[in-house]
Formats: sequence, C-alpha cells, structure tokens
Amino acid sequence: QALYGADLEVVVRAYLSPEHRDLAGTGCPVASLASEVARHPRATRSAFASHNAPTLDVLAARLSSRRGKEVTRADAAALLGLLAGTLQLARATPDRAESDAILEAGVRAAIRLAS
Repeated sequence: QALYGADLEVVVRAYLSPEHRDLAGTGCPVASLASEVARHPRATRSAFASHNAPTLDVLAARLSSRRGKEVTRADAAALLGLLAGTLQLARATPDRAESDAILEAGVRAAIRLAS
C-alpha cells in the first residue's frame, strides 16, 4: 500500500527494509509466491498476474514520471523482479549483516534502474 502515495525511492527503501525482510509471513506476496505460482496451471498464473497488474501500473507511472518518458509495464515488472528477488535472497541469508548488505545493494540497484 505504501506504493500508492510515496516517492519511488521511499517505496524502494521500505520494500527492501530489514522490517519487511523480517515479516515474511505478512509481506509482499510476489516475493513469497512468485516462484511457486510459476509451477501452477495457467489459471493460477493468470489470477496472480491480474492481482499484480495494478502494482505494475503504478510502478510504471512512477518510473515514467521519474524518467520523464513513457515506461512499459515490462520495465515495471523488471523493477519489481529486482525488488522481490533481492528480498528473497536477503530473507534466505542467515547472517544478519550479510542480509542487510544484500538489502542495501538492492536499494542502490533499484534506484539506478529507476533513473
């Protein structure tokens, strides 16, 4: 929900925060479910994609305004993939300092991608 009202950098930092990492049970469904949904039938994948469409539309709009040119939903999906993948790796890393470093590297990469 933070996506709808905040600056893109604020959203990225909130998504890749230690707090979000530590809330695996209540955090982003994309980070939690995407790899599993990929193994399910087309109907399940379609429902998952439909659920994520508004998020991708908002991300595309935020990227467009940040870059000053039209950004596609595919570009927004690439950013979401970077965020979700970074969060997954940080959650899977048992060393807290290394996990924090992964989150921070993801923040830097996402901000570069968004520029």
